[in-house]
Amino acid sequence: YTMMPLLPILQAPLLAYTGFSLSGLRLAMILTSSLALLVAYSMTRRRGADCLLLLLLPLAPYATSFLCIGKTYAMAQLLLLLSAAAFLIPAGSRIRLLWLCFFGVLAVGVRLTMGPSVGVLGLAFWWLYRKELRWTWFLTPFILTMLILGPFVFSDPALFLFWNWKYHIATLIPRHTHNYWSSLLSFAPGVYIGSVGGLCLLVNNGKKEFVGTTFLVAALVGIVANISVGIYAEYVVPFLLLGLVGLSRVVIWNRIGKGLVIVGLVVSCLCFHLAPDEKSCESARDAAMFLKAHTKATDVVLATMPEVPIEAGRPLYKNLVMGKFTLNAEMSDKAVHHLKMVTPGDVVSAIQSRAPVAVVWSTAYSD
Repeated sequence: YTMMPLLPILQAPLLAYTGFSLSGLRLAMILTSSLALLVAYSMTRRRGADCLLLLLLPLAPYATSFLCIGKTYAMAQLLLLLSAAAFLIPAGSRIRLLWLCFFGVLAVGVRLTMGPSVGVLGLAFWWLYRKELRWTWFLTPFILTMLILGPFVFSDPALFLFWNWKYHIATLIPRHTHNYWSSLLSFAPGVYIGSVGGLCLLVNNGKKEFVGTTFLVAALVGIVANISVGIYAEYVVPFLLLGLVGLSRVVIWNRIGKGLVIVGLVVSCLCFHLAPDEKSCESARDAAMFLKAHTKATDVVLATMPEVPIEAGRPLYKNLVMGKFTLNAEMSDKAVHHLKMVTPGDVVSAIQSRAPVAVVWSTAYSD
């Protein structure tokens, strides 16, 4: 998608095993999310209540659904957790810094909006080790950023800046839809209940735990930053698990706290009806089956929903890998083609010349 170039590279080993299809992508993301859950548990104090607290996320169907589809959320969540784990690994400060920066750069290289949370982790690490490490060591994030992302930038700066900055930032504006806040609340109601209970315990007990507090602040900064400028409630998903890990480390559990977590679990189970409607997925599968039955494996398909020809195992027409989002009528034809997009004229010409064997047009994406 439009968010940084590393996801396809990091996904490649998993997709080589699962296969490149909608089901293959979902299986890869389920495996990634499961690994993230194991990493999260290893970062807690490994008490029974901590395990219950972490279960609040996988039992939130709406939030979990976005961690199990072919988007950036699952991989970004895992890499953010691994970056935060630098505070806990049994190693010296230099190795910990390299660990934090490496996985932090990968997280941002998968999803740009992980930046604020990774920044909080970096600042906390600097504060913790500012007297132990020479200042030159804190150039590590900049060096790793250049080594990892530099080749993508310098291979075509204009292309990189458009897809990873200009196009993405254009969607990050305070333009919430009318149902944004209700959608946000329905994402993970059990997580919110358990978290509020944990925060109340934290205030009452006044316990100081630097690492757990850092995790909690990093997650909250990421959530607030995305709520402030994001147009979709799903943007908060990659930060929830790190927040729960931080909460688990700072809370002193008692009966009230455990009771609130159990209430959160019950609410999560009662809210399974809030999971996304699967009708669009069923329609996409039906369309894919139709394509399989009426086209050959080499037949090119023009589609506003690229998921359909991908599921059918058919090649996409030109660069319509993002469906309607690849269509651009605002720039010159030369600029559009350089950015590997298509113009309306390209689409009309293709249909008139019958270049694609089939056309898949979704009413949900026809505006």
